[in-house]
Amino acid sequence: MARSLTALLSVATVLAVVATPASADAFDDEYAAMRTVPGADRDFERTGLAPCATPCPDPCRHPCEPACPPKCWDWRVGLWMWLPGMDGTTVLGGQEADVDFDWTDWFDNLDKVDFVLQASVTAHYAKWTFEVAGLRMVLGDSVPLDAVGPTGAPITLDAELTMVALKGLVGYDVATTYLSACSCWPKITWTPYVGARYYSIGVDANLAGPNRQVRALDETYDWIDPMVGFRARCDLDPCWSVIFEGDVGGFGVGSDLSWHFLGGVEWRATRWLAVQAGWNGLDVDYEDGSGADRFVFDMELSGPYVGFVFLF
Repeated sequence: MARSLTALLSVATVLAVVATPASADAFDDEYAAMRTVPGADRDFERTGLAPCATPCPDPCRHPCEPACPPKCWDWRVGLWMWLPGMDGTTVLGGQEADVDFDWTDWFDNLDKVDFVLQASVTAHYAKWTFEVAGLRMVLGDSVPLDAVGPTGAPITLDAELTMVALKGLVGYDVATTYLSACSCWPKITWTPYVGARYYSIGVDANLAGPNRQVRALDETYDWIDPMVGFRARCDLDPCWSVIFEGDVGGFGVGSDLSWHFLGGVEWRATRWLAVQAGWNGLDVDYEDGSGADRFVFDMELSGPYVGFVFLF
């Protein structure tokens, strides 16, 4: 995880230097050019509000809006570090174990984590949103997890875990709520979406049961869950935003049930770079096989995240 964090910070630093204007004056001039709105009448057409003495400044929106929203694309590329705790039940090789791994335990296992990273690409066109996102988590060395079997006897799970989760979604902005009678801020954009999430869990494990029997496992389990969800983005001012989203899926198609939630705060550092931090959660209830080949992944992953969003 230390290597991936260093690489993430290096990329963000380089792009921030490239994207940051040469001086504060240049940065202000760039924003001033973006916020130009020729008259209160046009502002009324865009927001549906009564004309104000001062046109609404809107530096963080695309400069071609509102003149041509059907012809403009906004792109966002995000890179995040996520430190999820794990709480739930898993069945490997027919043996059930309860897993309780707090997100703070990651700091005690930095030498065993090769890769923990999330990434997303989001395109916004008029009121439509198209997004693909993914998570890949690799515990590079075997990580022992304290577990208890159904009889209360200890089970040692010495496992190398690779988890991949990919999602694709399409959303539509059904409404924008302006919370001030004569200002563009704060405003909330409401976006329902539909999509699917693909999971792949690779397990290379040795299980030692109550009588110290050892069984080796090397399996990969994958499935696809349809999902429906809702996203709300509250822009507090031109450069501060609060984001909430949640979805449910599975419905017996892949997993029995899955759900996801996210809450975060975003700060627009420059025209091209934003910093985002918050809390992310994912719960999956999946079962496959029977007997000695039975696999169950009934797990909640929840923890803080922090990262960078690059805007184009």
